[in-house]
Amino acid sequence: GALPSVVAGLVDKPVIGVPTSIGYGASMRGMAALLAILNSCAAGLTVVNIDNGFGAGFAAAQMLRLAQKTPPKTKQGKSPRQRVAKQAANRTTGKPAKKTAKRAAKSH
Repeated sequence: GALPSVVAGLVDKPVIGVPTSIGYGASMRGMAALLAILNSCAAGLTVVNIDNGFGAGFAAAQMLRLAQKTPPKTKQGKSPRQRVAKQAANRTTGKPAKKTAKRAAKSH
């Protein structure tokens, strides 16, 4: 039960914890492992039910699908993230954004 918590604390990638019903000592058919993983404070840890390898695989597939998606393009041909990054760069360099410069020229 402690292994997923330790690994999630050491790496910067998602970790999926799958408690098993077969264990040593007082494992209570996987409940001890499940509760140990659920009580973890490590970020990026996903927990599935006892012996749920299928659910773990599905969670991994969902994570991969989300990681491969690209942000939607706007009418200007740039994603919202690219637009915001460019606006932030313009603010730090003192260079006005194109729309702001056009509006300023029209108002004078």
